[in-house]
Amino acid sequence: MPQDPFANGWRDKKTVMMASLRGFKRASADGILTRFAGRAARIPGSS
Repeated sequence: MPQDPFANGWRDKKTVMMASLRGFKRASADGILTRFAGRAARIPGSS
């Protein structure tokens, strides 16, 4: 994922990460393997 939008403040990493993970959930994925898993698990209400 390009980091420029985050460095310039155009995008929020947490928002983009959670939107990406929600997309998998909406697609009825049985499991999601991602490098975001650790960070996502620490966000309250992310499940």
